[in-house]
Amino acid sequence: MIIGGGQEAGRRAGTVPVAMIAGMAAGLEAAHRDLSRDMEELRRLRDLLIDGLSDLPGFFVNGDRKARLSCNFSGGFHGTDASLIMRSIPDVRFSAGSACTTGKAASHVLSAMGLSPDRQRSTMRISLSWMTTEAEIEAVIEALRHCVAGRARSLVA
Repeated sequence: MIIGGGQEAGRRAGTVPVAMIAGMAAGLEAAHRDLSRDMEELRRLRDLLIDGLSDLPGFFVNGDRKARLSCNFSGGFHGTDASLIMRSIPDVRFSAGSACTTGKAASHVLSAMGLSPDRQRSTMRISLSWMTTEAEIEAVIEALRHCVAGRARSLVA
C-alpha cells in the first residue's frame, strides 16, 4: 500500500511506531481512570445549564431530564427557531436540531422521538467536553437569557 520496505508482510513501509502505541495506551489508561469523575462533572455542568434556563418562557428539554448523556443538552424555547437564536448569539457555538441531520430540513432522530416539526425547529443541541468550564456555562446561560428576554419583549411590543 505504501512504497518502501517490506515490513508488515509487504502491507506497509517502515517499522511499528512503538512510542506512539505506548503514548496511546497511556492516554487511554488516563481517560479510563478519570472517566467517572469527568462524567460526573459534565453532568453537573449540563444540569447547571438546564437549571439556569428552566425559568425562561417556553423552555423545554428533549428526552428524560436525568437518563441522558452527561455531555449533551437537547432542548430549546417553544415558538423560537433555534437557527435564529444561533444567529443572534454568534459567540456561542451550538447546533440546531440533531447531529445526524445537520444541514437537512428535518431530523429523523427528533422525528423518531415524536417531536412535532415546530419543536424540531426550536431544538438546539449544546455539547460539553472535559474542557468545558463553569464560566463558559454561565456565559451561555447569560447569552441565551438575554436573547430570549429580547424575543419576549419584541412579542409584547
